[in-house]
Amino acid sequence: MLAAGVTAAEIIIAVFVLNFRHFVMSLAFVNQIKTKRKSGQIPLTLLLTDETFAMASLHKKESKKAEACWFYGGIMISAYSSWVVGSFIGGLLGNLMPAALSASMGIALYAMFIGLLVPSMKHSLAVTVIAFAAMTINSLGQWAGLTEGWAIVTGTILGGAFGVFLLPEEEGEE
Repeated sequence: MLAAGVTAAEIIIAVFVLNFRHFVMSLAFVNQIKTKRKSGQIPLTLLLTDETFAMASLHKKESKKAEACWFYGGIMISAYSSWVVGSFIGGLLGNLMPAALSASMGIALYAMFIGLLVPSMKHSLAVTVIAFAAMTINSLGQWAGLTEGWAIVTGTILGGAFGVFLLPEEEGEE
C-alpha cells in the first residue's frame, strides 16, 4: 500500500478493518460449537484462520457432536503444521526456484482465497451476492476516485453490511 501512495490513515484503517474479521470469525465459530466446556473453544480461536474458518463453515454438522473440539482442533493443527513445514521448506528451497516461477507465486494467494470463496458461493446465493457487492463497491469506489486503500475499506465494510441483511440466521439449527 505504501508503494501505491496510500496514506498512513488509510493503511491503519484498512489493517484494522481487514483484521477485524478475526474477531468476527471467532465469534461465529464459538457460537457454532455447542459444547458444554468453554475451555475447549477458546484455544481453538487462537488457531482460527480464513482457511480453517472456511472448513469449519463447510462442516457445520460436526459442531453438534461431542468431539467437535477434537475435529476442529485436528483441522487447525494440520493447517498450522502445514504452514510451518511449508514455510521451512520454502525457506530452504526458495533460491532453487526459477525466477519466473517465483514471481508467479504472488497470484497463488489470490487463487487460494478464490478457492475458499467459490464453495461457499455454490451453496449460498446470499454469499454470492455479498461477494459481488463487495467487488462492485470496491471497483466503483476506485472508478469514482477513491484510492485503492479507501476502496478496499469501503467494499469490506459495505459488503459485510450486506451480509447482516442477506445471510439467514442459524438459530434453528441447534
